[in-house]
Amino acid sequence: MIFLTLPALTSSIIITNNTFEMPGKLVWLMLLGLSLNLSSVSANSGDDSIIHKLDKMIIERSIYQERLEKEISDLQRTLEYANDNEFRFNVLGDIFEKYRSFLVDTAFVIAKQRMKIAKCLKKDQQDESLMNMADALNKMGRHRDALAILNKMQRTPYVLHNTYFYYLYHTIYLSCYDEEIDPGAKKTYYQYMKSYKDTLISISPPNSASYIMNKCGLMNMNGKQAAALTLLKTYYEKSGKDNPDRARMEYLMSELYLAKGDTANAKHYLILSSITDIGNAKKVYMSLQRLATILYKQGDIERAYNYITCALEDINFGKARYRILDIVQYLPIINAANNLRVAKNKTRIIYFSLLLFALTSMLVVALIFINKKNIKLVKAQQSLEEQNKCLHEMTNNLAQMNRQIKESNHIKE
Repeated sequence: MIFLTLPALTSSIIITNNTFEMPGKLVWLMLLGLSLNLSSVSANSGDDSIIHKLDKMIIERSIYQERLEKEISDLQRTLEYANDNEFRFNVLGDIFEKYRSFLVDTAFVIAKQRMKIAKCLKKDQQDESLMNMADALNKMGRHRDALAILNKMQRTPYVLHNTYFYYLYHTIYLSCYDEEIDPGAKKTYYQYMKSYKDTLISISPPNSASYIMNKCGLMNMNGKQAAALTLLKTYYEKSGKDNPDRARMEYLMSELYLAKGDTANAKHYLILSSITDIGNAKKVYMSLQRLATILYKQGDIERAYNYITCALEDINFGKARYRILDIVQYLPIINAANNLRVAKNKTRIIYFSLLLFALTSMLVVALIFINKKNIKLVKAQQSLEEQNKCLHEMTNNLAQMNRQIKESNHIKE
């Protein structure tokens, strides 16, 4: 493109002084375009680096699982030596937190154990264990049962000011919204979600993760993605890598970018969110399957298939039935595309194998031909050597005869 533009630039300089400004503008535009291209290449290179990291982490995800299982084992050993009910209740809370995004059915069992101990404790702890049960039931796909537990809970001051309580309502209605087909019901669930986000914003401490994320989520629902991104990115950059809400922030960032139509940045944050989830040995997540759909649309079929297969395996392992819907929409399409890719690869392998065979055959024929030529050349060389030997002998004989003739002439004289 630059070589095509240079003659035009030269011509415009020669014609008149008035046209001198145009080349300057064109040069500036070319430099700007070049800088944008370089920025794009740089961004893509950054994504290439982190997506390769994600590929490796998926292959090695058993390492992160073993680390989490060791942490759970340590907590269970602590529980064995605990005599105080309140202490046991708190340790079971830590175990529940480990299991809630790892093994949902086990998390439900832990929640029931907490409920049993909580009967000997205060009302607040009984309510907390009920919330745990509702949480696990929702992840198991039993949304109605989860709602029934929350609806029956007494609205004590502890419950009314508990962000976990309203978070559960919001999450359950989000699951219902995702699974609902009827437009009227979907609209109702959507309004519930907005209402609970409002409540969470009002009771969350300012500048807390709950406050920022719910505020940004509500802004997204109201079409204010740019303002939400500014607020969320500022908070995200200040938060540490060990922040327990980091993966959720990265996922929300990707949703905001997708709403703006910025697939490149959405993909970037989905990769980061997936890395965070895999590193924490989570089996219940949203990022990897969403990333797979973007990669599929971009034509990266093999990676999309690997990611959505990994997500399905993890969901089955974690017994998180409510996440199945995230996968079943795209799994058959990606699977079919991957099968087509594999079939094409097989065709290419056959084609290149035949081509290689043909080239090898030609090489063998050429070697045989060259070998025959070499044999003929060797024989010709041997024949020449014999002829040279005979000529050398004849030359010696003639020289000897000349000497004899000279001696005979000398005697006669």
